[in-house]
Amino acid sequence: MLSSNTKAASIRPTLREYIESAILPLYKAFDPAHQYAHAKAVIEASLKYAAMLHADSEMAYTIAAYHDIGLSEGREHHHTVSARMMLADRQLREWFDEAQLGIMAEAVEDHRASNRHEPRSVYGRIVAEADRQIEPLTIIRRTIQYSLSHYPDYSEKQHYERVCEHLHEKYGEGGYLKLWIPQSDNAGKLDELRRWMKDDDMLHRTFAHLYQECMNESNKVFSTLKQSKDIQISLVGTGRVAKHLAIAFRKAGYKIPGIYSLNHEHAQTLASVVGNGCQALKNMADVSQQGIVIFCISDKALPQAIAQYQEQHPDSEALLLHTAGSVDINVFCQSTSKACDKYGVMYPLQTFSDGREIDLSKVPIFIEGNNEATLKAIEHLAGSIFGSVSRMDSAHRRFLHLAGVFANNFTNHCYSVAAELIEKSGADFTALLPMIDETAAKVHTLPPREAQTGPAVRQDVGVMQKHQEMLQDKALFHDRATILSELYEVMSQSIMQQQSSKEV
Repeated sequence: MLSSNTKAASIRPTLREYIESAILPLYKAFDPAHQYAHAKAVIEASLKYAAMLHADSEMAYTIAAYHDIGLSEGREHHHTVSARMMLADRQLREWFDEAQLGIMAEAVEDHRASNRHEPRSVYGRIVAEADRQIEPLTIIRRTIQYSLSHYPDYSEKQHYERVCEHLHEKYGEGGYLKLWIPQSDNAGKLDELRRWMKDDDMLHRTFAHLYQECMNESNKVFSTLKQSKDIQISLVGTGRVAKHLAIAFRKAGYKIPGIYSLNHEHAQTLASVVGNGCQALKNMADVSQQGIVIFCISDKALPQAIAQYQEQHPDSEALLLHTAGSVDINVFCQSTSKACDKYGVMYPLQTFSDGREIDLSKVPIFIEGNNEATLKAIEHLAGSIFGSVSRMDSAHRRFLHLAGVFANNFTNHCYSVAAELIEKSGADFTALLPMIDETAAKVHTLPPREAQTGPAVRQDVGVMQKHQEMLQDKALFHDRATILSELYEVMSQSIMQQQSSKEV
C-alpha cells in the first residue's frame, strides 16, 4: 500500500506535462507569428541542437518553452520579461537548481535576434538558433501576418514596403540577425532567402500570393459576422455593463438567446427586459457553443467562469470575449480543455450606473483579439454599437483602466467627501454642481494640469494648514478625521509635485 507521501509524489506532473498544460497555452494569445506552432517548432529545433552539442535536453526544452512568454507584456522587452517570468515560476525549482535557472534565464534573454551581444552560453546559442527558423516562405508569411496585425490601415502596397524593409533590416547582408550554430540548416536557408530578396519580381510574386492567403484567413471569422441579425450573442453576467450591452446589441439587431448568472433571479429580470425570446439560463452548460459569448462579470470571478465554460464546452465554436479593463487576454488560455481558437476583449471606457441610460455611440471601446481574424470580427461587432473602436493590447489596457479609476472612481469619491464637508456648512450639495460642471468642461479645452487651481497650486501654506486643523477636529469628523486629513495631505502634495515638474 502506498503511503500518503508516495501517493502525492505519484500524481505530480512531469516537467513536460507541466509545461504542456501551464506554459505553452499562453502562446495562443499572441500574434499569429508567435503562437503555439511557433513555440513547438522552437522546442523541436532546440532539442535537435541540444543533442548535436551534447547539452542538457531538459534545460533546452524548458528554455525554448519560455522564450517568448514575455510577449504578454508587449514585444519591445519580451526577452527580458520572459526571463523574469521564468525565474518567478517556483514550480521549476522541482526540476532545476538556482545555478541552472540562472543559465536558463540568460539564455532566454539572449534569444532575441536584435541583441547586440553574443549568447552567454551554449543554451543561449541553441534557443537563438532554434528561434531563427529560417524558411523563406514562413518568414515572409510571418512578416505579413505581423504587418496586418499591427498596421491594419495599411494598403497592400504599404504592407509590401514594410515587409521589404523588415526583411532587409533583419535578414539582408549586414542585417542584425546572427547565426550561432554552423551545423544548423539556417545558413543555407538564409542564402536562399537573400536570393529571393534580390529578385524583385520573385519577391513581389511571393508576397502577393501569401498576402492573399493571409487576407483570406483573416476574413474567415469576419465574414461570419457580417449578417448581424443571424449572429447570437449570449451573456454571462447581469451587472451594469451586461445590461447596457444586452439592450444595445438587441436594438442593433443581434439575437440574444440566453443570459446566465449565478443569481438566476437577476438573469430572469434582464432576460425579460431584453425580450424577443431571451431565456434566463440556470447552468453554465446551457450557454451557447455558437456565435458570441460575452463574459461581463467581476475581475475576480472571470477566470473561474471562463474555465467552467471551457470545461463544459470543449468543442465550442463561439467567439469568447470579456469586458474587463485589467484582466489579461490570456485568461482564455488557462483551461486544460480543448484550445479556444477565437477569443478577445471589448473594454468600454465608461462608467455605468443603474437607472441611467448611456448613448454608447459616444463611448470609446478598446479591443484585443488572439489573431487578426478575431480582431476584425470584434471590430465589426463593437463598431455596430460603439462610437469609436481602437485596438489595444492587455499591457497597455491596464494603464487605461488605472486612468479610469483616477478620472472616475476617485473623482466620484471626492464628490462624496465634498458632500460630507458641505453638509457642515449648512448648504446643499447642489451648490457645488456649477463648480463641478465647470471643472469638467475646462478639461475639454485645457490639459488638466493647466486647469488645476486651488491653494496647493498657489502653495498657500496658511490656507492648507487651516484646512488640516478643521479636518483633524474629531469632534466634527469622529473616526473619519484621520483619513480625511491624510487624503487632503496626499492630494495636496501630489498637486504641488506635479505643478513643480511642469515648471521645470
